[in-house]
Amino acid sequence: MLGLYLALIDSAEDKSKFEKLYKEYRSTLITVAYSILKDTALAEDAVHETFLTLAKKFNKISDKTCIQIRNYLIIIVRNFSYRIYNKRKKEVYIENSDENIPNLQNIEIDIEDKELQKKLMELIKTLDEKYADVLILKYFYDFPDKEIAKSLGISLENTKIRIHRGKNMLKVKLSEELYNDRQTV
Repeated sequence: MLGLYLALIDSAEDKSKFEKLYKEYRSTLITVAYSILKDTALAEDAVHETFLTLAKKFNKISDKTCIQIRNYLIIIVRNFSYRIYNKRKKEVYIENSDENIPNLQNIEIDIEDKELQKKLMELIKTLDEKYADVLILKYFYDFPDKEIAKSLGISLENTKIRIHRGKNMLKVKLSEELYNDRQTV
């Protein structure tokens, strides 16, 4: 499989870096996928799709640190795993759900300050995964909405909705945090 991924990458330096990442994180990604899917073959499929996605986008993210790429890979494999899980689940149960999209105020997240960035990351991690993932990819990895949608396998509209809702949830958490800080003073 590694040869297939390497064929999608242009430079020898990038191929070497990709191969290192593949060898270092493959087992971690299989563990993450297996914890969701409880099936080795399906976990392998999710990991394959993850590395295929990484290979296709490697020129855009190869300049990131290893830990950033690791986090990106975990988010992607988790989403592929959930997609596979939900697809299998829908084969048994046909679900229909209509969601009303609330019209809430936008907030802008300023992550220039390192301490604020760390605090925001801690608060984002307390959100539901589907909201945390899009916020991390958008504001910490600077992915455009279209790339986030492709990476997570969701529509562009769904990506925008998740970003909007995630920002609103984060706004509430920040307000609670500020209120709690005032109470302790």
